[in-house]
Amino acid sequence: MLASWGVDIDPKRLNAYLRDHSGYVNGNLLVWSALEAFGVKLERYISCVTTPAPIAELSTKLGQGHGVIVLVNATPGGKMNGHWVRLLTLADKSACIVDPWQLPGCEFTGIDRYLAKSWDTARGIFAAAVYSYTGIARRDECTGEHAIGGTRITT
Repeated sequence: MLASWGVDIDPKRLNAYLRDHSGYVNGNLLVWSALEAFGVKLERYISCVTTPAPIAELSTKLGQGHGVIVLVNATPGGKMNGHWVRLLTLADKSACIVDPWQLPGCEFTGIDRYLAKSWDTARGIFAAAVYSYTGIARRDECTGEHAIGGTRITT
């Protein structure tokens, strides 16, 4: 998502930055606002555990250039095993996602792998995080550093 907005970052450097700058809690849970350091703002977090995901709203956000990350069940129909993927396109019965669990070169796939047989896309999304790109990197008040391009720049 960050790279698509022109931020010079890859998963390895992003993970290192988040790890070193309190971007995770409880070991591996993302602090949603941690991406502000890269000029990205969390616009909305939507819980869809007990209601269908708002497909029309998420489609609109994608069309407006927002980044949308969604929570799916890695064991569809079974015990919840949460897994976050990035939405690229979205429809009632299908969606194209970027799945970091896939082998390199196979990250672009369909959301159907995370849908139980009777589920549509709205049922298979359990939460969504909608981001916008502001281009304004947040300054770390303690160190005076900005996170731009995956590196720390002291000003």
